[in-house]
Amino acid sequence: MVPADADESQMNAIVSLEIPMPAKLKNLNLVIEINGGEKQQFKTFYSNQLKITTLESYGELKVAHATTGKALPKVYVKVFGLHKSTGKEFFFRDGYTDIRGKIEYAQTSGDKLKNVKRFAILVVSDQYGSKILECDPPKTESD
Repeated sequence: MVPADADESQMNAIVSLEIPMPAKLKNLNLVIEINGGEKQQFKTFYSNQLKITTLESYGELKVAHATTGKALPKVYVKVFGLHKSTGKEFFFRDGYTDIRGKIEYAQTSGDKLKNVKRFAILVVSDQYGSKILECDPPKTESD
């Protein structure tokens, strides 16, 4: 603990503080609150064993186990888009990875893709955790 009346040299001597994580919180997604002085920050930590590879030019992603590299089928993927003209977020599509661990996240019926400025993608595996990533939509002929 830093004394309230600590001078600058005492403050500079403190570089980091490691706090052990309780066993019941391991392998869970967390929002960590950090308070110091008059500052407050929130950091999101996604505990997962996922390796996610995106191929933006085709609107495809592949999910594999981070250690073994084995493709993970039946992983849930939920995709949101940021609308080009309005700047509002909207549901784009969802689905599951196939036997190869792949899903075409930009595939949809109609012409919704032409309105997407950017994607936010939630990837959820009951066994291996979850992750959120962002990527650009594939280029279309009109781009």
